[in-house]
This record gives sequence, C-alpha cells and structure tokens, in this order.
Amino acid sequence: MRLSIQRMIVLLAVLLGIAACLPATFVKTTSNGIWIDDCVEDMPGMEMGPFVRVDATTILTVDQAQSALVSRDEGKTWEKHAIFAEPDKYAIRPERALLRTGKGAVILAFMNDRAKANWNWRTEISDSPGAQLPTCTVRSLDGGKTWQDVQELHKEWTGAIRMLARSSSVIDR
Repeated sequence: MRLSIQRMIVLLAVLLGIAACLPATFVKTTSNGIWIDDCVEDMPGMEMGPFVRVDATTILTVDQAQSALVSRDEGKTWEKHAIFAEPDKYAIRPERALLRTGKGAVILAFMNDRAKANWNWRTEISDSPGAQLPTCTVRSLDGGKTWQDVQELHKEWTGAIRMLARSSSVIDR
C-alpha cells in the first residue's frame, strides 16, 4: 500500500501526538510486550479475566475449561472449582462477564459454545443470520466454590458479552 507524502505526515503527527500524551510513568513493558505503569507488576501466566473481588483478599475469574478460579494471593496461585454439574452440556466462550452483587452472589454470563448451531459467518455483513449461540447465566453464593441455577436466557447469537450491570433495587433483594 502506497501512502502519499501528505498522509504519511498526518500519520506521523498522530503517532507522535499519541506518544507525547502518554504519561511518563508508563515505563515498563510486560513479558508479552504491553506497556504498563511502573507501579504495576507483570504476572506472566495470569488468567484472562474478567475478575471480581469476592472479599478483601480474594479474587475470582473463570476459564474456558469450565472452572471457577479463586485466588487469595492477588493472582499468584489459583484454586479450581467446577462450575457445571453436567459439564458436557456447557462450554464457556472467552466473551463472558462476571458480577458480584452487594450481598455477595457472583453471577457469570456466558455464551454456551456447546449449543452453537447454524453458524454461517458472512463477512460482507459481519453476521451469521439465524445462528444460535445461547446466552446463559449461573450463580455462586459461596465465592465461587459451588455454582447453581444455570439459566438459558435465549438461543439466538447476539454478539460478545462484555459486562453485566448491577441494579441494587433488583439484584440485591
């Protein structure tokens, strides 16, 4: 791809402008090449997330192997706990969300890859009309050790799950 001189100057100006806006504290690079603040510790092999804080000393995430991972040392080590009583029925995709309610319940929302059907991705529309990739939820009432009440919210594929929002008037009852 050939760039005109004018476009190269604009691109260079944008890149220099972005570099000039970075705070001086972004001085370290992680083991996989990401810039991080000097006060942040690189933790190679850290789980992907999302994460929720269960209490002052415990964090929780889930993996694609259908396990809840609980750490009591800020992510240095992890305990695994099975999420599903029937693991052959569920597979958690990387697009998932976790939420801890005010009363301590942890809710996981995920797309169930085991129930994926009619997948025919069309690049020209960035969609797969008629595809099924059910969105499900499951909850833990004990900080991720046990899980219950898997619910299928709908069958249709609706895109990536990125977050859950908490409404104290509804969830914390």
